[in-house]
Amino acid sequence: MAEVARRAGVGMATPYRNFPRRHELLEALCVDEVDALCAAAGEVPGDTPDARLEAWLRRFVTWFTAKHAIAGALLEHTDRDNPVFDGLQRRSTSQTSTAGRPA
Repeated sequence: MAEVARRAGVGMATPYRNFPRRHELLEALCVDEVDALCAAAGEVPGDTPDARLEAWLRRFVTWFTAKHAIAGALLEHTDRDNPVFDGLQRRSTSQTSTAGRPA
């Protein structure tokens, strides 16, 4: 939490006021990151669907590699039946499955 406060440029009490327990902070980070990744599915460059899929998969692998530690820590502090995981799965499959399709 000290590192979060330092990077955000806020006092030590601010993270605890918004996230009383560590796993709540990890959940919020995970939700924000998955939402950003899903939104990126509609913004990837490429002239063909294959090129866009490849670009998004590269972005996903980069994201997954960087965020693996957060996911591991989240799983250590919460139950796999936590509703946050179902919500993330629903959002990621619904948003990425329709991204890039013609309206």
